[in-house]
Amino acid sequence: MRFLSAANCHEEGSPAYIKSKLPVEKALTLSGISFTILRPVTFIEVWDRVHPVCNGRVAGMVPGDIELQMLSTKDLGGAAAMSLINKGKHSGEIIDLAGDKCSGNQLAESLSRMRSGQKFTYQIAWLTRIIIYFFAPLVYDERVRFPIEQGGFKADMKALSQISNDFPECFNRKGPLTYARILLSSGYDKRTLPTAKGVGVTVLQYILLMTGFLGVLAFAGPALLPETLWEDLKRRWAFYGLCMLLAAGMILQALSRKTASS
Repeated sequence: MRFLSAANCHEEGSPAYIKSKLPVEKALTLSGISFTILRPVTFIEVWDRVHPVCNGRVAGMVPGDIELQMLSTKDLGGAAAMSLINKGKHSGEIIDLAGDKCSGNQLAESLSRMRSGQKFTYQIAWLTRIIIYFFAPLVYDERVRFPIEQGGFKADMKALSQISNDFPECFNRKGPLTYARILLSSGYDKRTLPTAKGVGVTVLQYILLMTGFLGVLAFAGPALLPETLWEDLKRRWAFYGLCMLLAAGMILQALSRKTASS
């Protein structure tokens, strides 16, 4: 049995979503079956998807001097493969997974060096932060309150480093992936980056996309959607509204990247 838990789920100050993993861990340890529990921290790819690097700017949701532990999903896959291939070696173990620890300011400095002295600065993505505060309090608890008040995840970073060195066939390399290492391997040292838009332009684009989508949904929803789904949409409007905002954000990012590469 392999269970994907979360780092620091046993800590009192951890967010509710993180602590919800602990009862499953306890049930596994008492079950008598063979198990390995993997405890990852925040994924690097999530940050890159929500806050893509722009020309001269890096964004995030916490102050730039707060260091955050992060993990690449590729390293998570490598650790999972290792636990499956070497079933007996790590049976009954709880393994922390963290591959990098850096702040927004440090990431901006890394990009400045990577791109031959081009100046990068870190900024708080206030619009995203406000949206999740109202529409996704559990996400806000994990991504904003937890790092600011508790210092974020405090996983054992030596575990992943040791595993990746001992089982390079599962990782196709030695050593964990850091955020800077991923950016460099993805060509961020030379590629054309999208231009960062002002908050006003971003808000206007969101409003236009959301207005159009909601207009179509309000007009066609009752006729095209099953009644139960339509009622669920009306009841859970905040959750689905957040999903639509995230989808609109990804559309805007894709358009911005396409414009930058053309």
